[in-house]
Amino acid sequence: MSATWRLAPLVLAACAAGEADDSAAGGAGSEAGVGLRHFEGAARLEQGYEGWEAFRFTGELGAGEDLCRIRYELRGETLRLDCPDCLWAFDVESSGAVLEEEAGLGCAGLGVTPAEFDAQRYAYGYAPASGGYEDVLMYEVAGYGWYPVAAASWQEPRFSYDWPFALYSY
Repeated sequence: MSATWRLAPLVLAACAAGEADDSAAGGAGSEAGVGLRHFEGAARLEQGYEGWEAFRFTGELGAGEDLCRIRYELRGETLRLDCPDCLWAFDVESSGAVLEEEAGLGCAGLGVTPAEFDAQRYAYGYAPASGGYEDVLMYEVAGYGWYPVAAASWQEPRFSYDWPFALYSY
């Protein structure tokens, strides 16, 4: 999964969804649903960033069951000093992606595989409440800078976040 995919969720969701057939939507005569793509993660920061992240697709606008959950490790040792609002920031890399849960149309029906989440690089940081936002996960968009993307929690040395990403018709 490329960093670009994370930034253009509505365009890619529309392209990936196409026309939902009755089998993907839950059977003949049923209507397609709308689910929420989101990322959740947690890490310990003692000698770098060491944690996990999970891609989740949850039905019923995010209030239903997980139709797809892929979990992978995130690690980073390179401390970043270029995030002006961050208390800390790291370059992180993903590895070990595994399918943890599927129901309904599942990950394959969404066109998502664990392989997409391996060997990806991101820049994540943490900004405490200030200015116009609460405690947040910061994400660097290459060539554009750092942006707050999700509510986060930092209780040294533990960090966690839940990043609602995009609605997707299925």
